Amino acid sequence: QLSGRGLRALGDNFAGMGTEGTEGTEEEAVSGQCPIFEQKLSLPESFEVLNEIDCAIWVSSYAPGSTGFMWANKAGLVLWGKSSVEEFAKVDIVTDRSDAVAQVHDDLYQHTMAGTVKTGRRTMYPNGKAHVLDLEFRPILINITATGEEIKGMIVTAKKVQMRDEGDQEATRALEMIRHSRTMSMLFDTEGKLIYSNQSANNFYQMTPTGTGTASSTQEMMTLRGMLETCEFETEEELNGKLSEIQALRTGDAQSNMQVKKNMTGHCWIAIQFIATKDPVSGNP
Repeated sequence: QLSGRGLRALGDNFAGMGTEGTEGTEEEAVSGQCPIFEQKLSLPESFEVLNEIDCAIWVSSYAPGSTGFMWANKAGLVLWGKSSVEEFAKVDIVTDRSDAVAQVHDDLYQHTMAGTVKTGRRTMYPNGKAHVLDLEFRPILINITATGEEIKGMIVTAKKVQMRDEGDQEATRALEMIRHSRTMSMLFDTEGKLIYSNQSANNFYQMTPTGTGTASSTQEMMTLRGMLETCEFETEEELNGKLSEIQALRTGDAQSNMQVKKNMTGHCWIAIQFIATKDPVSGNP
């Protein structure tokens, strides 16, 4: 419980922050602009009241060249397994980051500068242990008391999502491994609609998440046929034949392999494997 003075301070400085987190999926939602940058928040003084909240909260900068953690409340330190704010601020989130994480950081920087709030569900690995979290990233204007420096950053609130069992945790970890892999991975249904693509595939095919960018470059516009059309076939009949062969694959069938020249990025050669699987819920291929 917060005292009245603490509640007033929280309301004045972090109105609408939403410490309960947000419901969501792996797809992220973006809210409208918020009235930020009207008031500078002193770090750490303005944030001390957040130590009374039993919800992990931290402050980060996603500016190129200075991406990193800046502060965390007590619940945030517990989540990240750190004994102090100083230890937390030393965590390196840039070196050895994957292409997917680099894209996330750049996206959060764009939202910081635009003044838009972003929410979503992500899997993070404090101390190597998977935590599925509902996150809200809210832009704020920060005045660092020790140096007098003024920067635009993000205050992050995190609500832990309870996993049902170890199987859920392993499935989540497996999906995250695919997401961060440099090997391009794409999942299509039997009609050729794209269900999932990892960051490497998004970068190669220059796709942006559904709901962003231009219609021609979003994930929802990519199809199995569209992916094959970026390959060089001798004839249209050869392309159609390969498409039919792939769509006819079912679980247990031998995978379909092809080595083709791509006609979209300097005519590079690429090896592609098509492996049949099925929806574990519906049983559909």
